[in-house]
Order: sequence, then C-alpha cells, then structure tokens
Amino acid sequence: MELILNNISYSEALNIKDINTFDSIIKSSLPSNYKYMVDLIEQISSYEFLGAYEKPFKSEFHIDINTFEDVKSWLQQFMDLHKVTIHVTSFRPVSVETKNAIFKLFDVEHGPNSAYHTYWEQMQLRYKNDEEMLADRALFPHKNDIKYLYKTIVTSI
Repeated sequence: MELILNNISYSEALNIKDINTFDSIIKSSLPSNYKYMVDLIEQISSYEFLGAYEKPFKSEFHIDINTFEDVKSWLQQFMDLHKVTIHVTSFRPVSVETKNAIFKLFDVEHGPNSAYHTYWEQMQLRYKNDEEMLADRALFPHKNDIKYLYKTIVTSI
C-alpha cells in the first residue's frame, strides 16, 4: 500500500525513515497543485552534489500531467522554485522565437556566420551583456546550432 502525504504518493518499496527524512524537502522542492508518485528517495554523498540541501538526495518520481502545455507549465514552475545555474541553461534547446529570428536573418541573405554575429550583437544590446542571459542556449544559440538551422533551410529548398 502506498503512503500519501498531501499530493505526494510514496511507493510501498520506500523506507519509511527516508520518507520521514525527505518528505518536507521534496514538498518544498516540487511545484504544488500536481499529483506525484515518488518511486525512489536516496541520500547521496555530498561530493556528488553541488546544491543547497543540507542532506543531498536523489529522487525519481512521476507526475500526473497529460498535456504538453501542462508539462511546460510544470517545468516553468519548477525552474522558478530553483535557481538554475548558467552551466545548465547552456544545454536548453533553442527556443522557437530564437529560431524564427535566425530564419528571418537567413531570409535577408545572411549566411550562418553573419546571422550568428548579427543575432548576437542584437541580443547583447537588448540584454546589456547580462551573463546569465548570454549563457542561456534557448536565447543565445551556439554557432553550430545556427549552422544546423541553416543546413536544414538549404536542404529543404
């Protein structure tokens, strides 16, 4: 039988001591108004963890979400709860808005290199060299990302 605390269900395979130790941390770590099923809670050694928790842990859980929009909403709420490091944002996918801006540059005869430099100059002016924003790949794609977008445009013609 599973243990349910608020909107969080815990697998019966979990150790009750771990549940008692980490329940409050998990509740404060996850966006509310969603139903969760936690399958794993495990304390990890501090050398494997560079975070803010006094007792580092890893967790595996499922969320009761059915639509893509709900997933995006949950992810945004999760990111709002946690500071995301600059390193992590460098792995985000390039956003649709960014792709559209790059495609507009291609439409006015920019190649991949000039599109990259033009786009970066525009964005640096807009964000005033804000390092956090500049590290976010969703807004500031890498040069290879822009070359890939260009290649997809050229091969589709």
